[in-house]
Amino acid sequence: MDGILLNYDNAHGRCKMGQGEKTCRYLGIGREYTCLKGSERHSEIDSLVENNDRRAVGDNCSGHPNFAQL
Repeated sequence: MDGILLNYDNAHGRCKMGQGEKTCRYLGIGREYTCLKGSERHSEIDSLVENNDRRAVGDNCSGHPNFAQL
């Protein structure tokens, strides 16, 4: 899985885009917003957070398919 497409409202609301450490670590930003939780990059992202190599460290929801707030 390459990630689930997100709309602007989810990226800025639930994922807290632009809010520093509160921003979800699994938010992928490119041409589109994607949720990378459960994707091939999930473990890599967690390792970056554990090594303090990532500013966005939030884990704000359960991910696809429900995106329930944690």
